[in-house]
Amino acid sequence: MIATIRNSFRDPGVVSTRENVFEWTSQGETEKAQVTALISAGRTKISLFWAEPALAVPLFIPTLVGTIISLPITFESLGWTGLPAAALIVSVFLTLFSLSRFAVSQMTDKQVARIRQLEAGLSMIASKRAQRIRLVGPSLDTPEDDLPLWHWCTMTYANSYSRA
Repeated sequence: MIATIRNSFRDPGVVSTRENVFEWTSQGETEKAQVTALISAGRTKISLFWAEPALAVPLFIPTLVGTIISLPITFESLGWTGLPAAALIVSVFLTLFSLSRFAVSQMTDKQVARIRQLEAGLSMIASKRAQRIRLVGPSLDTPEDDLPLWHWCTMTYANSYSRA
């Protein structure tokens, strides 16, 4: 399970355990991710948190710069004033803002696809383990690592997107 998470986020992260809670946390400077597995009553609930707070900043800087550059062009070069000048400046701002928002959306969609792939990988691990336990069954000499921890897997998400 840890290998799947590390491959998905391309980060070795930090693993910690407390009683029936297993947690992986990313070490990245900009991207923050946390995967928590809570084992209770023979079921495992996996919570996934992902955030990249600095994602939008570099993409929205051109909006500000482009709008500032449009001011002297509008007033000095074109000689526009009043409502036509304001309309041009607002249209430049909205166009640049829409392009930046589209770029952020594309980058976020890639991250969501990566997290959905992680979800599929974790579900596959859970179903393989449950199938193996059904076929073989736990025995008295089964090591603790092979006990049926993955009877049920529920994914919950926070922050950046919601599950459809």
